Amino acid sequence: LIYTLSFFQEEDLVEVLSLERGAGLNPWSESNFRSSLNSSHYCIGLKRHEVLIAHAVLSFGVGEAELLILSVAKEEQGKKIAQHFLSALINLSKRKTKQMFLEVRASNTAAIQVYENLGFNEVGVRKNYYPKMNGNKKKEDALIYAMEIFD
Repeated sequence: LIYTLSFFQEEDLVEVLSLERGAGLNPWSESNFRSSLNSSHYCIGLKRHEVLIAHAVLSFGVGEAELLILSVAKEEQGKKIAQHFLSALINLSKRKTKQMFLEVRASNTAAIQVYENLGFNEVGVRKNYYPKMNGNKKKEDALIYAMEIFD
């Protein structure tokens, strides 16, 4: 299969938002994506045969990168797309940074497994960070993960 990585632009937002709204529990808003596009963030899409199947946003600071979001189309989840995509993003980041961070919902065991398989380690917790889903008013913790990136 043919996969391509490319930066997405404002004209791609309809496709990006469609994927985002179907991918998970707490989708990013259009304003989140517009803000990222208008900053120095890397807004990257993964396509298979010209169809967007995943997207991510990376922010770079002094010596480090933060994965702000990574979403995989609902029908593509469970096929190791996230692991392969994140691995490619790590390789892309090697030229700009030596460390990558991300936050993940404590209950998102599938994502945690992907991150740990790639070498991320839990380094902290943000208590009551995410809004709770399914009508529950209690907030959920965010786990902070990091990894050293080597050439």
